[in-house]
Amino acid sequence: MLVSLRKAVHGAVIGLVLVSQVGVGNQSELRVVSPPDFPSDLADLEALHGAGRYREAYEKALQRKDAWGYILASYSATNYARYQAQEAERQDWFRRAADAAREAIKLAPQEKRRASFEVSAEAKAYFALGQALGRYVQYAGLFTQALLVNQIRSAFSKSIELAPHFPDPYIGMALWHAEGVSRNICLIFGCRRDQVRVFLDKAESLRSNSKRVILGYVDGGYANLLIGDFQESDRGLKTALATPANTAEDQYEHERARKLLQELDRKRGAGK
Repeated sequence: MLVSLRKAVHGAVIGLVLVSQVGVGNQSELRVVSPPDFPSDLADLEALHGAGRYREAYEKALQRKDAWGYILASYSATNYARYQAQEAERQDWFRRAADAAREAIKLAPQEKRRASFEVSAEAKAYFALGQALGRYVQYAGLFTQALLVNQIRSAFSKSIELAPHFPDPYIGMALWHAEGVSRNICLIFGCRRDQVRVFLDKAESLRSNSKRVILGYVDGGYANLLIGDFQESDRGLKTALATPANTAEDQYEHERARKLLQELDRKRGAGK
């Protein structure tokens, strides 16, 4: 669903300042950037994710074999595919992200622990599935793409149903509608241009309930770019760049915002 960036920045760059590091002898301890996105017993894994050590976080999170572990594994696989993987391996990593999310969905109804935003594991699991499939779909064949479009919408819709105060799936729905509009498939799947603004406005009203603020603004900027709302796209992307980066994902998204602003300028120039 999202524009695919070949290499936003090299993986080594992200270790600069994104999570707090406290020297302990010759070791450095990674700490979760507050507020946490996962229960406290996953703090070490969340810190790895925050520092951009996505493959390591993925492997270790899978070993937990519980709902929150699979959710974190899905997040990690998605981000590894988006930001660090070679083009040839991205499809496989997005598939791994979707598989981990499905495992989380199976286990989530029995999981009572929540993170600081009070979003249930089940809501996060469905969001993780929508997010993974939304990126996997760009690599799938036409028949598979047709099957996945409704699965993506259903995953985000279920996440919203389970946690209406969680902004991230609203952004996913905005992207779903924007992608459909840009690809002229709305007669088949029911996407609508006006719904992009509806979902983005709802996400904006709930922004304080998400740790992934910069990603939300960049995704919103991208969604508006897809539907030709250049003013809103510009606002979202510049807001993202004005928001301090706290995690590796934030820093990668800053770079993505800069590239999208360049694309926005080209489209504006072409329209004159």
